Amino acid sequence: MTVLYRPGEAGQVVGVKPSTLRVYVQRFSDLLSDDATAAERPGYRLFTERDVSLLKQARTLLGRGFTYERAAAELRGEVGRIVARPSRREVAPRSADRALGEQLAALQEAVQAWRALAEERASEIVQMRAELRALRELTAAQHRPAPITRRRRR
Repeated sequence: MTVLYRPGEAGQVVGVKPSTLRVYVQRFSDLLSDDATAAERPGYRLFTERDVSLLKQARTLLGRGFTYERAAAELRGEVGRIVARPSRREVAPRSADRALGEQLAALQEAVQAWRALAEERASEIVQMRAELRALRELTAAQHRPAPITRRRRR
């Protein structure tokens, strides 16, 4: 008898949230068993023990920094086929260090520019909120009924 897991149970066993499990199913669908898709409930997938084991392995690989593509290849046994992209030109170590330093400096400048923009936008948002608050108060004041004054009887 084959044990089948519902998505919630499979997610708990694998150690991921249901939303993450859905992503795993999309990314590794070609590796998962076809017979676990319930025909009487379209769109509802059941997971075999093999599927759960495979998804655990995928989680481990992704946790080690693998991309989805690389993790899928690793699970398929295509480890030797994925090779790092060759560089366009060989770079000497010193020039590589210099290039990395330049890239780091450029990234730091970009981060500073983004921070400045974020601060500018934050001050604009504060100003807009104050204007909105003033408009609400003005609108509320116009819609308030006039106070009822009672005349004293003599």
